[in-house]
Amino acid sequence: AHVRGLPNLSAERVRDEWVKGLETAQRPSELVALWTEVGGLEAWLPERGKGEGEVVDAFELRDPILITSYLSSDPAATLERLRCSNAEIERGRRIGAHRDSYPDPESPLAVRRWLAAAGPAVDDLVAIARSEGHGARLAEAVKAIRASGAPLAVGDLALNGSDLMELGVPEGPEVGRVLKRLLEQALEDPSVNTREALVALVREVSG
Repeated sequence: AHVRGLPNLSAERVRDEWVKGLETAQRPSELVALWTEVGGLEAWLPERGKGEGEVVDAFELRDPILITSYLSSDPAATLERLRCSNAEIERGRRIGAHRDSYPDPESPLAVRRWLAAAGPAVDDLVAIARSEGHGARLAEAVKAIRASGAPLAVGDLALNGSDLMELGVPEGPEVGRVLKRLLEQALEDPSVNTREALVALVREVSG
């Protein structure tokens, strides 16, 4: 009867009710269905995407930010509307940016590149894949690559920016460019991530 007033509610109040509901409902999918029926999702989650309501029941953890991001086609916009924290909004943004680009779990190179690109979103993306029923092999591949110590970010390289400048790379954007090229090489072949091997590569990639 009062559905037209839903958009006028306090965003913080709506967020708190939504979060509490996701955390305590026996079946989150039923909560999603009820909010849809009364018009709550249309008012507060108009970005509702292709995510299946039933899939949320399969999430191993009742993580409201992850579930909301899964249901939304634009997680950052939804979380911002609900007045979530900047960290939670950024988390949703990362999920939205990478959830349509899962790698072939049988290709270590593809998985390493995906890990490097998705960064902090990886665990959320694996959780989504598992809830959808296709993430078991990917989870194993991610675990194996992490255990191997393969470099996945510039900070994992055996050389840093100071090292490059000592080797003659000009201070400024060129340092970042060379580090990025070195990481690309190390993603292709993790065995090159030694100081000696990277020093040998610096002249090639900075030339």
